[in-house]
Order: sequence, then C-alpha cells, then structure tokens
Amino acid sequence: MVSKTLKLRSARGADEPPTDSRRHVVLLATFFFLVLEAGVLKSYGVLLSPMVFQLDSNFATIGVIFSLSWTLEYTCAVIVKPLVNRIDPNKISMAGGLIAGVALTTSSFTRTTWALGTLFIFFGIGQSMVLVPAIICLHRHYKERFAFASSFAFVGSLVGVLILPIVTEVLIESYGPHNALLILGGLCLNMFPIGLVLKLPKEKHKQPSVLTCKHLLESVDAGSTRTKEFPSEKNVSQTHQVECHILQNLGYNLIILWEKK
Repeated sequence: MVSKTLKLRSARGADEPPTDSRRHVVLLATFFFLVLEAGVLKSYGVLLSPMVFQLDSNFATIGVIFSLSWTLEYTCAVIVKPLVNRIDPNKISMAGGLIAGVALTTSSFTRTTWALGTLFIFFGIGQSMVLVPAIICLHRHYKERFAFASSFAFVGSLVGVLILPIVTEVLIESYGPHNALLILGGLCLNMFPIGLVLKLPKEKHKQPSVLTCKHLLESVDAGSTRTKEFPSEKNVSQTHQVECHILQNLGYNLIILWEKK
C-alpha cells in the first residue's frame, strides 16, 4: 500500500504542468509594493516636525493623521477580500494603486489638517485595495512554496524602512516638506502599474495519470469482489422473507391433509 502511494505521488508530480512564468512578476510586484508601503509609513516620522510647523498644529493631531493610512489599510482588508471573490483582482489593485497615488500626491497641496486627514484616509483605502489582491495572487501562484514567496516579498518592507526615510530627509532639506510629500506621492503612483501585473494564474485541467487510473480500477475490482463474496443486507433480508413464506405454505398444506384424514 505504501509503495502504491509513493508511486501515485511521483506520478502526480510528473504530470503537473510547467509553472507559470508570471508568478515571478507577481512576486516582484508584491516586493516593490511592500517597499513603498512600509517606506512611506516610516517616512512620516521624518515629516512629522516639519508638517506640524507648516500646518500650525500639534504633534498629536499630525501623528493621528499619519496613522490613518496604515490603520485604514488593514481595516478595509475585511471589505476588500469579499470584493476580490466577485471582481477581478487585477481591476481592484489597479484602482487602488491609482487612488493611493493620487491621494498622497494631492495631500502635498493641502494647508489644513482636516483636508490632510481626508486624503490620508483615501490613501489607506487605496493601499488596502492593492495589498489584499497582491497576497491572494501570491498565494495562488505559489501554493506549496508560499512560505518562501511571502518571506521574500516581506523583505521589501525592510528595504523600504531602511531607504525611504533617508531619501525623505534629503528631500525635505532640498525642497521642503510639502514638495517631499509630493515626490513620495509620485513614487506611490507606481502602485498603479504594480496592480496592473497582479493577475491570478490560469486554471489548467490536469488529466489523471496512468498509475492513478490503474489504482482506481484495482480499487473498483476489489470492491466488486467483496460484494460478491459478502452479500448485502438487502439480499439477506429478501432471502429470509422467501424462506418464511415457503414454511408458512408448507404448514397450511399439512393442516389441510390432517383434517382430510
């Protein structure tokens, strides 16, 4: 039995279709999205003091506004997941990338806290519309190797955390906080082409291998042999009813013969 199972597994591995080359593109797209997502989040720490001065506000208010995007990104994932089951993930991620990029770019022109907070809410919703399809597509492309693929993709978060805050500091010194936010928004517009390549793999109908068919035929033959050797309960009950009917008729005939005598 063990040898048959091993043969079946090897046959299934041999019959599997070649891997989709698109999965490497999906992996790189998820990697670069996480670079932007985590990098922009850490860049808020560099932008905090200049934005407090520019908007004439306080650290608590600006800190809450900056946290809205990340909070809404993961909160809206509960809503985006059912949408992915109904709508093409590619369309959702493209729309989300466009919303996120436009929202962060437009936020550089705001001069009030409420307008900045509103745009950061849209920025978080747009990021959520890219994150959820990216993880789903990555899992569908790398089913058995999803642990490796997700580990590699989330290295992008570390890369973004290391690089983008340094870049933001240089941009603030050169162009000011609002223009630095404008450039970060331009970088986040790259989420649109990232969403463009997030597509599910094409389903391929695999035919069963020869060994699998042989194993199924052997199982059917063995089952038919057992049914022949061991009659079913239905046949046993029918035979018992016939025997009882014969004995009953025989008893009636004996009584009639005894009365005639």
